[in-house]
Amino acid sequence: MLRACYFDISGNVPLPEQMLPTSLLAHIAKYSAPLSLQRSRAAWTLLYWLEPVCPVFSASGQPTLPGQELFVSVSHSKNIVAAAVSDAPVGIDVECITNRNITNLAEKCLSNDEYLRFCAAEDKRLCFYQHWTAKEAYAKLTGDGLRGFPTHIQWHDDGTVGTLRQNVSHQILADSGAMTYCLCVAGKFAAPVQAFQDLQ
Repeated sequence: MLRACYFDISGNVPLPEQMLPTSLLAHIAKYSAPLSLQRSRAAWTLLYWLEPVCPVFSASGQPTLPGQELFVSVSHSKNIVAAAVSDAPVGIDVECITNRNITNLAEKCLSNDEYLRFCAAEDKRLCFYQHWTAKEAYAKLTGDGLRGFPTHIQWHDDGTVGTLRQNVSHQILADSGAMTYCLCVAGKFAAPVQAFQDLQ
C-alpha cells in the first residue's frame, strides 16, 4: 500500500490548512528562512492530510508514525511539495531541474556504471536528476542519508536502487511558473504519485 501526493504551492488554489500538532510545528520551526519554512509546513500538511498522526523522529531525523506499521517521507523543492505514506519503508524526493552545470556534479555523484549511463543518455540533464532523486529517495527510505557519499547508493539498470534493491518510480512535473521537476518514489510499492487535487 502506498499513498502519496504532490502539490504546487505557487498555484492559484491554496493547500487546505490542517491543525498540525505542536510537536510537528516545533520540528518545522527548525527552518529559519521564510520560504523553507513555508515549503516544509506545506509538505508536512500534505502528510498529515494523508495520515493524521504526528510523526516521531529518530536520532538521524527519519520520521515514523508511532504505534503503527506505517512509514512516511516528505520532500520539497522550489514550488513543489510531496509526501508519502506506506506500510513498507518509503522515500520520496523532488528536485527542480535547473540549468546548472551537471557534468561536474555527475562526475562527483554518480558511480562508474551510473556515469557511463549518464554519458550515453540523450537527455543528460534528465538522466542526472533521475539518478539524484533515486539516491535521495533511497537515503530517506533507509534513514541513513547520503552521508556525503552519493556514489555508494546505486541506481541499477533494472530500475531498482540501493543494496536493498527497492523499486523506483519517476515523474516529470511542471509548476504554475513552468519550472520542471523530477519526482521519485523508492520503496516496495513505488508507483506514480498523484496531484493532491486529484485525491480529494
